[in-house]
Amino acid sequence: MGARAVDWARLESVCTARYRGFESRPIRMLLIMNGLCCTIAPRMPKVITKVMSRSTQSTVKALPKRLCISIGGYFGPCYGVTFKKGRLTYTYLPSPDSCTQELEAQPQREEIQPSAKQWQNFRRTLDRLNVWCWQAKYSDPAVCDGTGWSAKIAYSDRSLVSGGSNCFPGRDGRAIPVTDGGSDNTFEKFCRAVARLVGRQFQ
Repeated sequence: MGARAVDWARLESVCTARYRGFESRPIRMLLIMNGLCCTIAPRMPKVITKVMSRSTQSTVKALPKRLCISIGGYFGPCYGVTFKKGRLTYTYLPSPDSCTQELEAQPQREEIQPSAKQWQNFRRTLDRLNVWCWQAKYSDPAVCDGTGWSAKIAYSDRSLVSGGSNCFPGRDGRAIPVTDGGSDNTFEKFCRAVARLVGRQFQ
């Protein structure tokens, strides 16, 4: 056991000296997790490139090509999230109050940089909720004003274009009117996923 530890220490020392990037703890951990640390030293650059390539591909797959999601009420605040040209922007429009009723409220915009893990978790939630089966339009004509929302999301393998007014998608895409008091919280989970992605309110 002691001899193996010494051999590993020597190999790590050699690789750190010869191969740029091996000193990075994340790279070493990736190699260990993938069972590649026993690979001989001359092949180490290829191994590092291969592991990093897989990680990069996973991150890229989790990134949408386009994303535009918004929700808001006639009297309440409005929230928006857009992803365009590699930038994610969060927009918040406060609800009117006695101080701003006579003036148009100004939207507050902020650029957000989610981690790769946040993007991956967001995509997993979309798949788990099966948002890809949502109808193009949800509405409840019996209710005026109220809450409106829209979601346009495009990945390389999936896309969604949906929206509604006082009506929301439930399990398997069925329509849930705002007046429905049921236990289907599919749309709430979707909003929470957006909120976790940006680290801001979205409801």
